[in-house]
Order: sequence, then structure tokens, then C-alpha cells
Amino acid sequence: MIHINKPVVYLTGDTNYTRIHYTDGSQELISFTIKLMVVRVLNLIRIHKRMAINPLFLVDVQLSNSRRATVLMRCGNTEIELVVGRRRITEVREALKSQNWVAPLVEAQLED
Repeated sequence: MIHINKPVVYLTGDTNYTRIHYTDGSQELISFTIKLMVVRVLNLIRIHKRMAINPLFLVDVQLSNSRRATVLMRCGNTEIELVVGRRRITEVREALKSQNWVAPLVEAQLED
């Protein structure tokens, strides 16, 4: 059973393990796959084969073209830039649209 007591910013996966990154900067390694975590933890968006984000902590999205994208996440007092997998760019764009997430500088990019 999975018990998460703090807000999750993002997840990183490595085979059968997932590292949970919390808002206070702390991390926890658990023995569940990232796929299982995305299913169990609501509102996570898979951005890469080994990464998922919580859009509540999403600061900005940079879509330089259809083959390159990054997301900027707020983790405590710091911001972390994560690369979106090129095969998941469209999926991430659609997930953000469906959740009505729009940053002021990104609105035009999401409409492309």
C-alpha cells in the first residue's frame, strides 16, 4: 500500500523503483514502478519514460518546437527544469489543456 503524506512535485523512475520528490525538497525511494504511481496518485502527468509531474507545481512550459520541450517545476524555494520526452510532447500538451493549465507566457505555445 502507498501512503504519501506530503505534496508530491514530481516522480523519477528507475526499473522497479520510484523516487518521490516532495515540496520541501526531501525525497523518498519506494519499491513501486512509476507506472503504478501515476495510476495511484491523482493528477500526475507522465512527461518522460522515467518521469511524471504534478501540474499543481508547474511554473512554466517551454515548447521550442515539436521535438523539444521542457517544464519548470517549483520544488520548495527552487525551480527545477525537466525535459519532456519527444514522444510525449503531444500527450503533455493535451493533458495540460484538459486541466486548463495555462501560464501567461505559454498560452500561445499551447494553442499551436
